[in-house]
Amino acid sequence: MIEVARRWVAPGLTVRRALDFGCGAGRLTVPLAERGIEVTGIDVAPSMLEESARQSARRGLAERCTYLCLDEVEWQAHAGRYDLVHSYIVFQHIPPDEGYPLIARLLGCVAPGGAVALHLLYASTYQSLPGAPVEILARPCADLPPMLMTTYDVNRVIGGCRAVGMRALHLELGEHGPYAGAMIYAQRPA
Repeated sequence: MIEVARRWVAPGLTVRRALDFGCGAGRLTVPLAERGIEVTGIDVAPSMLEESARQSARRGLAERCTYLCLDEVEWQAHAGRYDLVHSYIVFQHIPPDEGYPLIARLLGCVAPGGAVALHLLYASTYQSLPGAPVEILARPCADLPPMLMTTYDVNRVIGGCRAVGMRALHLELGEHGPYAGAMIYAQRPA
């Protein structure tokens, strides 16, 4: 993801600090810390934060990782602080009326010259109106409970990037079962 950001929107990007939103059990937080990056992982689930902290401590990376529960985040303290702000397969589980303000906060965390890498679902085969947000409870398999799956208006997110001065933008499209997703890369000017 850092290499994609460098290639398309932020040549010469140096990542010293990163924010991993929806860090879960540390699937990206820990590898970023292994690269010598100071990482802040944010998640809604204390149990996931505890597991991520265990993983980073087990690898001797505890001093490079900070973990915060979403309801404890003081967003002003993180404004303009991170060379990389990342979120992958997270917003699809957040209703858009909560997600758009979070996206705006995350964009505000990107340091001058830094980049954002943000994944969203934007369409579904369940959707009846193009561009209309969809919220459904999907069942990943018969043995698991249903989970919330939502789509976002990519134009609105791109508008949020422009609102904080981002002009270089790269979009990668992908499919996730019956959902169409987009990874949005953008850079805040130095």
